[in-house]
Amino acid sequence: MGSVMGFGIGGAVTAKMIVRARKTTVPYPETPSHDHESLSVSLRGRQMPKPMIVFRLANALHGLLQTELFQARYQENRLAVGLLLTLSREPFRSELLFRDYSLKEEELWLIPAREAPKAGGENDRGADSEDNEDPGAAEKPGQSPQSARIFRPALVYLSLVLSRRLALANNRLDQPTNMHVLFGSLAAHGAAEAGWSEVKVTRAKRPIVSLASSSSERIGRVWSVLKKQIARLGTGYGPVSARRRAKYGPFWLILSDVAAEMAEELSLWDCLAPLPVPLACDLNEASRDQLCRVLESLNERYALLRSCGLDPEQWYDDAELSVSGLRDLQTLRKAVNARLAAPPDGSQATTPERAYADAFECIRTDTHRPAGFATFEDFAESAVGQEMIHGCLVLLSTPLHMEGDDDLLLVSNLPAPVPESSATWPEHQVDRETALRFVIGQCPGIRDNPVLAWFVDATLINGRSIHGGDGVLADAEFRRLLDDSRRYPTTDDDRLLTQLERDLSEAIRYCTRLNRQP
Repeated sequence: MGSVMGFGIGGAVTAKMIVRARKTTVPYPETPSHDHESLSVSLRGRQMPKPMIVFRLANALHGLLQTELFQARYQENRLAVGLLLTLSREPFRSELLFRDYSLKEEELWLIPAREAPKAGGENDRGADSEDNEDPGAAEKPGQSPQSARIFRPALVYLSLVLSRRLALANNRLDQPTNMHVLFGSLAAHGAAEAGWSEVKVTRAKRPIVSLASSSSERIGRVWSVLKKQIARLGTGYGPVSARRRAKYGPFWLILSDVAAEMAEELSLWDCLAPLPVPLACDLNEASRDQLCRVLESLNERYALLRSCGLDPEQWYDDAELSVSGLRDLQTLRKAVNARLAAPPDGSQATTPERAYADAFECIRTDTHRPAGFATFEDFAESAVGQEMIHGCLVLLSTPLHMEGDDDLLLVSNLPAPVPESSATWPEHQVDRETALRFVIGQCPGIRDNPVLAWFVDATLINGRSIHGGDGVLADAEFRRLLDDSRRYPTTDDDRLLTQLERDLSEAIRYCTRLNRQP
């Protein structure tokens, strides 16, 4: 697919808009710091969505909407900036977004605001407009104007997932899509005197109330936006929507005694644009729950690709990869992970290709072809098979899509196991320094992280202290590596050491699981 920098959200999200992130008052809702037990409760009688990170994203987005939809003028690009900055923070970087570990850390971030070009494109609008700048805009506490950087996978996620129109499910008959329901849930927070608290979205051949127009006092602006959305979508909706429209009629927004037609399929941005802003009352839990359902639906394909180790930017639009096929590949991947972490029957560590071959035969039956592949050879020769078997190492720290997922993803660039007689370990007696340096070289999580490798070398191998004038934290070379990496905080030593400890633990955990024998 092409560059994600040019995707549209009704308008255009541009480099200039990202630069303006530091000039715009963007809310930073903190995700709740619940423990795992509290996150496993039900929402209004229903099970919490899987994965939990989707619920946390819904909470964060709900907080953004709580601010943006109460402004006199809804600014689409301003909300997009808030979302990008939210997705660029933890836990979303680690638990929601796909990361290509073949890229260096600095390649994953868009240019800092202070280095970005000042000129904007002609399509800039909303928060991108000079007229919409807030000269008194406040920065996030503790964050300098230059530190507002965008994690590139966040931009990909905004483009592929949050900007996608949600198609109608086959079992909904004359019912609206989840996105239409979300619109109704949010619109019900409009001015009560205008009747918005009783708003409805329904299908009908023709509503029994009068049709709205641009001159309608309560719905004129909303009608204008909806009309533009219908014209923009045209007949570009799915076959299920086409059948339901032919049988039951189009969707209608019903506001007391007036109606306005709505587009068959909506993206999140289509849902928000026509809302009767500013809303009159705080958003309730029902709107948050509905937002969570929408995000679950939008996130499904992306999460499946991520759990299979397939880069969504490359594979998201692949028509040959259906959702059911991706579920098969996810099952296959989990079986492979188990074999790589603990080879069955006490055998020697296996190669990724051998593990895939064994796992494929275990899940294939006479009546079921995993992802449509009749044999392992067919899978191995396909583009997706080659990517999964021979792709780059992907290491993520948390379960990805379903509860119980193995957090060790495919280790597909490892060489075949070396026979014990010719192992590459230093022969016989080795000193502590040699052994530790060998471990660093064999552990990708340490070896490929210059800051962590330097830190381990200095403290564990050379025995340097962490604090003090001669300590690691005061070392000029270590500080230079910190500045170059942009992964670690440079002004808060406690946070820095916490992040280093976390990264080292994950690196050791990965190596331990990879080489563990039953």
